[in-house]
Amino acid sequence: MDILKGSPRSKKEQGKYSLAILEPGKNVEEYEEISRFKLFRLIKQRRPSILAVDNIYELVRDKNHLLTFLKELPYETKLIQVTNNQKLSKIASDYNISFNKKSPLESATVCALLAYRGVGYEVSYISDRTRIRVSRSRSLGKGGWSQNRYRRKVHGMVKLKVNEIKDYLDKKGVEYSLTIKEGYGGYISGLFLVEDNITNIGISSERSADVQVNLSPITKDLLDFSKYSNRKQNLIVGIDPGTTAAIALLDFEGRVVNVSSFRNASVTNIIKFIRERGRPIVISTDVYPIPDTVEKIKRAFNNIVYSTKDTTTEEKINLTKGYDFSNVHERDALFAALDAYRKFKNRFEKIDKEIPVWADSDEVKAAVLKGISLKSAISSPFKDVNKEDIDNNTKNKNKDVKKQKDVKKQNNDQINLQINKIKEDNEYLKRSLEEKDIEIKKLENYIHLFKKKERRELKKEKEIKIRDNEIKRQGREIIRLKNKIKEYSRQIDQFRKIKILESSGDFYPVKVIDVFKKEAIVKFNAKIGIKKGDIIYLKDATGGGGSTADFLIDFGIKAVIVGSEMSHLAKERFYERDIPLFNDSEVNIKIDQELMHVQEFGIIDKNKMDWLIDVWIKRNHDRLKERKMEDIVKMIKKYKRERGDIY
Repeated sequence: MDILKGSPRSKKEQGKYSLAILEPGKNVEEYEEISRFKLFRLIKQRRPSILAVDNIYELVRDKNHLLTFLKELPYETKLIQVTNNQKLSKIASDYNISFNKKSPLESATVCALLAYRGVGYEVSYISDRTRIRVSRSRSLGKGGWSQNRYRRKVHGMVKLKVNEIKDYLDKKGVEYSLTIKEGYGGYISGLFLVEDNITNIGISSERSADVQVNLSPITKDLLDFSKYSNRKQNLIVGIDPGTTAAIALLDFEGRVVNVSSFRNASVTNIIKFIRERGRPIVISTDVYPIPDTVEKIKRAFNNIVYSTKDTTTEEKINLTKGYDFSNVHERDALFAALDAYRKFKNRFEKIDKEIPVWADSDEVKAAVLKGISLKSAISSPFKDVNKEDIDNNTKNKNKDVKKQKDVKKQNNDQINLQINKIKEDNEYLKRSLEEKDIEIKKLENYIHLFKKKERRELKKEKEIKIRDNEIKRQGREIIRLKNKIKEYSRQIDQFRKIKILESSGDFYPVKVIDVFKKEAIVKFNAKIGIKKGDIIYLKDATGGGGSTADFLIDFGIKAVIVGSEMSHLAKERFYERDIPLFNDSEVNIKIDQELMHVQEFGIIDKNKMDWLIDVWIKRNHDRLKERKMEDIVKMIKKYKRERGDIY
């Protein structure tokens, strides 16, 4: 694309662009004028592999805006700036491309052509690491009776999805770390940190009723502006099939890219291994006739097969001398690749001498190996076959009737070959489907066994939880009973001490009640007991009135000691019912502080207490007599007033 008018920095007029869309084998799709909004919509719809510009600041205002723009692009779309310090026209001329510099549409087309050829610099913020987070897709909420069962189900589904992704990454051979947060019946979440680019992983974000999978790239600390390369390396592949399969990969310069061997490897895994490391152009083997495994791999890539016949072990040793390999299988695979390279080496050297500077040497070599003429391979950057070249050759052959028949026969042969190839591909696809069905059945069995195991574990967890709760309940009951026994033992010790002191005849026991309230008296009576002849000490005497005093007196108590001021009504009830009432300070002073409190009990000297009670009773009787005399006098006065007499 190239800017037509306006500027991304302008607030009044948004930029207008010219756009060219290039796809291999198709006509160029052109947009002479397109708005910024429509440009972004097309990018999101078409998800192109490359967005090529001659200056990135035709799209964005500044570096901060550039990062925002990159995050809005699809992950698989690369932003390529084809120019650096040179003008677009200069770079285009180096690649034998001419265009009208004043036409933004032609400039956009040239940018696309250059980017396709691997020219330019990629602007990227995504590192080659990816974060995959698996979690439940909604909150569990407070729930009801079935909440635990639902939680167990959701956590089990999260665990199943984590294990599924883990198995996939293990089979793919990608390095990763996994952090798991365990929950009831499974996993609450799982976090994968994968050592691969998000575009290569083959997993996408998804959301179901219970589980969600979110993929996000781990970003770089700074924006990366690096040289761009648009294609995988072309390879010559040597294969030694068998129980232990070996693969050797060479580039078009004859350099060893990789030598590996695998035991019991499937064809799918071998294809995946090769595809991840480059683009195979030649598949070679030292076995003849060509084995079925090699044929399958050849069909997967639609490339050339090369096979050697009657090769001696000595010949293999001589050709592979000086190369590193681990076993004879790797040696045979390496020999097959080196032998194929040896066959094509002279042709490669001839191509290197004849192609222009701007042409891609590896791409031209690959095209020539596939049967395209050198001229067509150089002139056509988008098509593997130059149809114009073929048409010209056909016209030349039409000069002669016999040659026309030969061409027709040749075409028929090609059609038959294509039919046979389609049949072979069909058979291959059928076998692949059968393999997939077997794989699906295995996975279904795995899920069934996994669910069965989960049910057993959940039942066991439930029984353990019930048992643990019962153990805790019984433990709490034991502690409660032990505390009760301890309390009873303490009371027994107190009773024993009081009884000993009481039986000596020198002391009276004193029962201590904290509060002068009916509830406290009832509680004390239930716990300790109040009997006739008891001396009661009320620590706080402020609460009760006359009815509370009557309630306490009805137990038949001998005397009351108070630790604070008592209400007038309560005092009067004790006086009227002739129950001795003392202040604790008064008693302590008179008995020289011999009142010793032992929680609910105390003791007091018997002789002194008897003397105090006798004195109190005598005084109370005198007080009552005086009160009676006062009452009689009042009655006489009242009587005289009623008769009219003056007293």
